[in-house]
Amino acid sequence: VFLVEVIGVVLFYVQFVPYYGSIFHNFYLSVFHSISAFCNAGFSLFTNSFINFQGNLGLNLTITLLIIIGGLGFPVIFDLLNWFLGKIKKEKKFLSLHSKTVLVTTLILILGGALLIFLFENSRLSHLSLGGKLLTSYFQSVTARTAGFNTLSIGNLLPATSLVLIILMFIG
Repeated sequence: VFLVEVIGVVLFYVQFVPYYGSIFHNFYLSVFHSISAFCNAGFSLFTNSFINFQGNLGLNLTITLLIIIGGLGFPVIFDLLNWFLGKIKKEKKFLSLHSKTVLVTTLILILGGALLIFLFENSRLSHLSLGGKLLTSYFQSVTARTAGFNTLSIGNLLPATSLVLIILMFIG
């Protein structure tokens, strides 16, 4: 946990440097958001969550990867590590049925949610490039299930998109 969160702190710190000048403030923001994302807490120190960073690829990927890794759970993470180390050592290691189920379900929920958000909000995201629309849809799909961060103004979403987010939140 500590290693993943430290990597998150470093990645966040690099992303915050262009926005905030103070070394200590950047460090504080980085530590807080790394822990919040990994633990799927969804607490942000920014008044509008991450709306100001909507198109920041590095920041969006850092947050979503921390959320996903933290949400997989320790049994799946350890199973993945054993499987990966077995591949390096050329040993036959297999993922457990539990890990496979969690990984496939996570992938389906993230991609399905992102696709639906993209389709429903496409016209409202006209100010973004195609990549920006996809990134924003992906971010909202990941964070809706457990964390609660946002890069879209949740109050301005279409009812269909709100329903998608509610379903993802219910599934968790």
